[in-house]
Amino acid sequence: MLSDHIETRKRNEVETATEIVRERIRAETDIYIARNLKFFFRRMAIKAAILGATATTLLFLHSTPGLGTLVTLGVLAAFLVWDAVSVFPTLRLVLTRLSRARYSPRRALGEVVATNVFAQVLQESENTTISRRHALLLALAGTSESRLKTEIAHAVSEIAAETSWHDLRPFMLLAASKVAAVFMLYAAYVTIILHLV
Repeated sequence: MLSDHIETRKRNEVETATEIVRERIRAETDIYIARNLKFFFRRMAIKAAILGATATTLLFLHSTPGLGTLVTLGVLAAFLVWDAVSVFPTLRLVLTRLSRARYSPRRALGEVVATNVFAQVLQESENTTISRRHALLLALAGTSESRLKTEIAHAVSEIAAETSWHDLRPFMLLAASKVAAVFMLYAAYVTIILHLV
């Protein structure tokens, strides 16, 4: 009977902590997306301005097509290097996580979320104390406070890993749309340059 009471309380704690964690994941995702979009649009505006200035310059250099081609290739090469350098750390991390998860994006994301959530929940639970009454009940049921906290953190991290795919879908859509936007900008630039040269 005592162990049933503890199991019920543990289940309630897991449900409460899971909802808090899912809300935190959603809120952090929204904040990250807003910040990331602001940075991305600023960076895209700078690229578009530079590419526009290059295209305008090529109009004036129309009499020397070799120089125009050289400038075009130089600007494109600079942007490709800039993009590669800025994307490399993230891409390396993503590919490492994907390879560990046997190239299953859903599993890789779940493992990352589970690891982070487990550490967060365990840290937060370590900062809380239980009453003497609850400590006595735990001792009578044959379990310890640290074991109970670890079990709760583990259960919450498993649930968060399962539900994170849906919660983080906007983040993944943002990443895909950013890649598409960069490709469209470069394709538009190349199209304009081909018409000018």
